[in-house]
Amino acid sequence: MAKVGTQNNTHKRRIADRWGPALVDEGFTPLSNYFLKNYHRLTPRLRPSEVLILIHLMTFKWDLAHPRPAFRTLAKRMGVTPSAVRAHARNLERKGFVKRYQRVGQTNRFNLDPFLERMRDLKKSDEHHEKQRPTEESDRLDAAISPVSPVSVTIYGAVGAVLPIERGGGKLRHGGVMIKTTATT
Repeated sequence: MAKVGTQNNTHKRRIADRWGPALVDEGFTPLSNYFLKNYHRLTPRLRPSEVLILIHLMTFKWDLAHPRPAFRTLAKRMGVTPSAVRAHARNLERKGFVKRYQRVGQTNRFNLDPFLERMRDLKKSDEHHEKQRPTEESDRLDAAISPVSPVSVTIYGAVGAVLPIERGGGKLRHGGVMIKTTATT
């Protein structure tokens, strides 16, 4: 039995409905939003023309096989010369983002695995840092102060004396009583 509203949700998410049938008639290229938001963070840095080459190469990557478009085809799609595309491909290879397999009398094959692996590594690094990031204000205060540090303590709206406090478990205490603090430096 189909879920209520499933057909409407599917209909709203169809690419042809968003772009219009005429614009997707020749197909579409699925790209990771993470890639689009974060490619600028890769090192060495990618130039916009190199990113565009990668995107165009993705239009030829339908499965695990390496895409093999002609430089002339890429150049026509990008509005540049084949020698410009060749230079960008060399730069991508020199920077370690692609491996080109040059074939006599045939188009090059482009191995995008190095690029995809760098994107995966960046994502893993982001996930690791996300787990390490304090999630609550008390955790941030806990990380910012030493085990016994003076802080300005607000009790019932009045600023009290500077007291030594203990920290632990993301909570701040003085003599076993929970206290609200603002760090002072």
